[in-house]
Amino acid sequence: GPIPGASAAECGNYREHDLAGAVAEAKAFLPVIRDWDETKLAYRN
Repeated sequence: GPIPGASAAECGNYREHDLAGAVAEAKAFLPVIRDWDETKLAYRN
């Protein structure tokens, strides 16, 4: 189906959406974050 937020009415940058590119980036980043736990996801002050 359609990707939420990928139309002109929903997003001013809709022309820059790239599902295939986003999937590729997520796959590349997964090995980096695979073993992370809550401590790696918390912001440091």
